[in-house]
Amino acid sequence: MNYTKFSVGLSNVSRETKARLEIYVALLLKWNQKINLISASSEEVIWQRHITDSLQLMSHIPPEAKKIADLGSGAGLPGIILAMMMPQEFFLIERDQRKCAFLAEAVRECGVINVRILNQDVKKIHEKFDVIMARGLSNLHELLGMAYPLIMEKTISLFPKGKTYAMELEQAKKHWVFSHQEFPSLTDPEARILLISGLRTRGKVT
Repeated sequence: MNYTKFSVGLSNVSRETKARLEIYVALLLKWNQKINLISASSEEVIWQRHITDSLQLMSHIPPEAKKIADLGSGAGLPGIILAMMMPQEFFLIERDQRKCAFLAEAVRECGVINVRILNQDVKKIHEKFDVIMARGLSNLHELLGMAYPLIMEKTISLFPKGKTYAMELEQAKKHWVFSHQEFPSLTDPEARILLISGLRTRGKVT
């Protein structure tokens, strides 16, 4: 597999981690023939569209964070990828049992030990987390509704968003009070990484 095109996201990755990523990608492509983990059209650009896109979140995770939730983890993006790079405990929350079967095999084959797979609906999770992430799961308003029961005072949420990010922010602010920062994406000039903090509801949580 050729890494050079996406070296911006992989330049600090050790040889051992690159080997793990190779194993993960091979498994993902194999399983994607059976269940829908990623779109077929993105298979050809998997290193940029999925691996580098996940890795770029690492620089926004506070070093003091201990528990990180990946909501609707699906293929383990970004949770498994980041767990290969970081010591924190990652909770992959996914209600689809088949996707959880893939996650379990990927964790085992890649030798990732700091991951817990929760085969549950997000709404049934009662733990609290330092960082909450979700990639390609839902619009921002709905994501904040999922995240709200899981947050603590200093919890941050990281949500990669495409070109509609400004519209999603405007809509979410009708229902929620929060601070946010926008960071440019390394993989899409129209996309942003939204860092949400201080989340509060304006009224009844929907």
